[in-house]
Amino acid sequence: MKINDELIDEIEEYGDELSNYQVDESQTISNAGDAVQYSYKGKVYEIITWNQCADEHEPESKTISELDID
Repeated sequence: MKINDELIDEIEEYGDELSNYQVDESQTISNAGDAVQYSYKGKVYEIITWNQCADEHEPESKTISELDID
């Protein structure tokens, strides 16, 4: 398991969900995945689970980003 996968699992299990919403992947692909923002250990993360509409990601794959929210 990659480090990002382990972090995603940990945040999804122990983080506090702040919001969730659909994401677009480009100007032409709408509803390409579902994003959830989590608060975890003093940081805010966005985890996107991509779906079959995604152009640049495999369906059910996940990406994670740390958000800079003040």
